[in-house]
Amino acid sequence: MKNCGVSTSGDAYQFVEIEGKKYAHILDPKTGIGYAEPHQVSIIAKNGTISDWLSTALYLMPTESGQKLAKKIKAKAIK
Repeated sequence: MKNCGVSTSGDAYQFVEIEGKKYAHILDPKTGIGYAEPHQVSIIAKNGTISDWLSTALYLMPTESGQKLAKKIKAKAIK
């Protein structure tokens, strides 16, 4: 890859475990608590600034909506 940015958002390394349940460091805006469903999303975009915010946004979005947003921004989302 050349002249692009790649970012991944997920809960593999940054999380907290409370009473046996794992919560991501990314907060769910609906609840204010760390997202509890384990997953990750990677973005390839034209630069690192776009890939960084987009990977965090898509982490919280439903897959279909996230794919539409990535396409609109001309980025590739891998979930």
